[in-house]
Amino acid sequence: IVAIGARLNDGMNGATSGHVRAFSWNDSSSSWIQMGTDLDGEFAGDEFGWSVKLSSDGMILAAGGIFNEGNGLGSGHTRLFMWNGVEWSQRGLDLVGQGSEDG
Repeated sequence: IVAIGARLNDGMNGATSGHVRAFSWNDSSSSWIQMGTDLDGEFAGDEFGWSVKLSSDGMILAAGGIFNEGNGLGSGHTRLFMWNGVEWSQRGLDLVGQGSEDG
């Protein structure tokens, strides 16, 4: 399993909102298959996908948006997702920086 962040993607929520995609290797087709749908940044300019990390078994994914403004200008946030076999579902609330420019 591999996860890729595209922080400058102009996704569903505006310019440079960013997104993350996860893929698993399919031996029978010798190709990478996307796991679930794109995980999109919350707002334009978030650059979600700036940082991406997978657990050792690939079932938990953490991704950050360095310029998210959930707790002030550029406070940043991290979201945790769990794979349920069909889709990624967010675990808990966004983890946000303590204040402006913490991203």
